[in-house]
Order: sequence, then structure tokens, then C-alpha cells
Amino acid sequence: MGILCSAFAIFLALLGMMYYYLQIEKDDILRQNNLLAQVMTHEIESGYIKGIWPYKTLKMVSDEEEVVFLWIAQPDGKVFWTDDPGIMGKIVQDPFLGITEMQSRDSLYDGQRIKLIAHPLKIELSEKPWTLFLGVSFKQLAKAQMEIMAFSVIFFAIAISFSAFISLYLSGSFTRPLRKLMVGVEAIGQGDLDYHIDVNTKDEISDLAAAFNQTAKKLKETRERDKQISQMKSDFISLAAHQLRTPLSMIKWGLSLIRENVLNEEEKSTVYQKVDASNERMISLVNDLLNVTRIEEGKFDYKFSAGQLTETLQMAVDELRNEADRRKVKLIFNIPSCQLPKIQIDKDKMRIALTNIIENAIKYSLPGGQVEISLICHKSDILITIRDQGVGIPKAEEKRVFEKFFRGSNAVRLETEGSGLGLFMAKNIIEHHGGQISFKSKQNQSTTFFIILSLERQVK
Repeated sequence: MGILCSAFAIFLALLGMMYYYLQIEKDDILRQNNLLAQVMTHEIESGYIKGIWPYKTLKMVSDEEEVVFLWIAQPDGKVFWTDDPGIMGKIVQDPFLGITEMQSRDSLYDGQRIKLIAHPLKIELSEKPWTLFLGVSFKQLAKAQMEIMAFSVIFFAIAISFSAFISLYLSGSFTRPLRKLMVGVEAIGQGDLDYHIDVNTKDEISDLAAAFNQTAKKLKETRERDKQISQMKSDFISLAAHQLRTPLSMIKWGLSLIRENVLNEEEKSTVYQKVDASNERMISLVNDLLNVTRIEEGKFDYKFSAGQLTETLQMAVDELRNEADRRKVKLIFNIPSCQLPKIQIDKDKMRIALTNIIENAIKYSLPGGQVEISLICHKSDILITIRDQGVGIPKAEEKRVFEKFFRGSNAVRLETEGSGLGLFMAKNIIEHHGGQISFKSKQNQSTTFFIILSLERQVK
């Protein structure tokens, strides 16, 4: 009877551990989507007047399967925007319509239980608030819950059989390992995933303890990975909100001045230029985000052909010449005296990588400084060096330079624009060409990036 109770206690502990993890997942999904709804509301309110809608498809809102729909409803309930053509223009009758603060409730959508999140939108064209409806599905969590239940039933059946076997055939010398196993499982069930069940009986009990230790290790890895993903989501939302807020505000301000007709022609031209620059900045950020998504999904298609690195590098330099002049940074390109051999490259992707690195060098150089670019051909490879006289990279942050969304603390203090995605993309593109990228930096002095491409890709 004691062994059976132990097996039942192990079953309850395992079941509790699994459901505890699912509840954490559910709370995290709700928290992230509540934050997503708030950020979207701010962006939509900022972007409505200028006539540029921030989102065209649901995939641009979120790649997560949890988000099943997004509706924007006018005060009379008419759907103003959705990615579902069948819903566009229809009337929504919902108690949340016209609310003045964010609310949520459980609901049904296409036969599945969802969490409906509603957030008010303050649109200048209406005295009454519009409403943003966001549907969040827990279908994947429900599936996982059913799988856990099935696993638990099977486990309990095995545990009972195992307990009966222990009761009939094993002596009392095996009760100590079982007690260790029970204590360990209870500790793991309470969230102590670092607990190690130490049972070395070299039998089925030892195997079961090893299985629990392995399960705890995987759960710990999953929890750490989920923390990283959650942090990346928060970083992305914070970045998008911060980087889009300034250009959206500029466009809103410019369009308001033009609409009020208080500018002369010269002033209008200046405002048009600022609005256009802000729009280009938003497009650049969106393109960076889309390219990073394609890289991570393996959909960043490469089209290799015979190409001269000198020509590709010259295009990148010419593209950034005006930016360097505007920042009063001298841009020097040391063109090699001899003609370099052609190698297999994707010219467009390589230009993106080189442009990102050179642009960073210009951006983080102080007025009066210079950026020097050199191209050298060795017997087995081609070396590109890009050296600036900028703020450098803090020693403690060098390991994070090629991470997504990373921006040096000293660069942030300079209040320079940037998404923290350029070097991440550059590294992936260069490595896809079989190359290597590295750097040396001295804080407050200079940074030099080194790009090495093998001549094994030489066109013969």
C-alpha cells in the first residue's frame, strides 16, 4: 500500500508540474498580446491621419499562431479594417464596442475558445472611440493539455503496475531508492528543476530516476528558451514602438501643417522632404525586420553569379557618400591597383551586408572623423577592412555585437538611429557566402571590421 501511495504521489507531482508549466505559458501569451494590442493602438492612432496604414496582413502583426484575428471597428460597429475580406464592412455587435479602456474576456471563434482583447482607439475623425479587437487562441495549449492528460493516464497505469511488481518481488532494500525518487519528483514538481535524483541501483528504479532527471533537464532548457523568446518579443515590440514613433510623429506634424495651409511654397517643400525622409526611415525598418524574419525561416533566397567585389563595394560606398557628407565624415575607398578575380556572390545580398557595416561606421563616427575601406587580394582569399574613428564598442559588450536588436550602450547615449539588426544580417549573409566576419575595437577610438571571402568560389 505504501508503494502504491508513493506511485500516486509521483503521478500527482508530475501532473502538477506539467499543468504549472502550461499555466505559465498561458499567462505569458496573454501578457505578450496585451502589450501587442497597446503598441498597435499607439501606432494606429499615430499613423491614421497621414493615410499610411501600419498593417496590411495579419502576418505583419504577429507570426504567432495564437493571434487568430484583428478587427478595427468604428463607433457604429462597422468593421473598418481586417485581413479577412468576408468581415470587412460588416457590423460588429459586441459589449466591448466603444469602451474607454482595455478589457478582455473568454469567447468563442470558429468553434474554438479564445481570449478576446479589446482596446479603445482615439481617432481624430470621430468623437467616440473606435475599438481594436484582437482574438488570441489557446488551441495549441489545449492540445498540449490533452497530450499531458493522456501521458499522465499511461504513466499512472505503468506506475501502478510497477508498484504491484515491487510489492510482490522486491525486498525492502529497494524502498530507500523509491523514497529518494519520490522526494526528487516532489522537488521537481515544485519547480526545482536543478534537483538531481541520485539513484544508482542499476535496475528499473535507476532507469526511472534517470528518465526524471532527463525530463527535468529538458523542462529547464524549455523554460530558459521561453524566457529568451519572451525577452526577444519584448525587445521587438519596444524597438518597433520606439523606432516608429518618431517618424510617425514627424509625418503627422507635417501633414497637419500642410492641411492647415499656413506654409509658403518654400516651407512646404521643406516639410515634404522631412515627411519623405520619415517615410523612408519606416520603410527601411520594416525591410530590416522582414529580412531578419526571412533569414531565420531559411527563406532569404540567394542568387549567385560571377561578380566583382570591387564593383559591389563601390556601389555601397556611392550609396552612402551623401550620408557621410551630411555627417561631415570623410569616406575613403582604397581601390586595389590590380583587378580582382571574379567570385560567386549574390550581388544584392552582399551589397546589403557591406552597406550595413559601412553605414554603422559612418553613423558612429564623430564629425571630422573618417571611415577608410580597403580591399586586398591574397593567394587564397579576399580581405575587406572597414575602419572608423568612432565611439568604439565597450569591451563587456563585444560578445553581443552580432545579436539581433543589440545596440551598444555608448551608441544609445549618442541618440543615433538604428534597429540593431544590421550586423546580424551582415554576419548571416557573409557566412552564407562561405566567408568570415570579425572586428577589433578600442572604446572612444576606433573599430575595424574584417571580412574574409575565400577564392575557392573564384570563377574559372
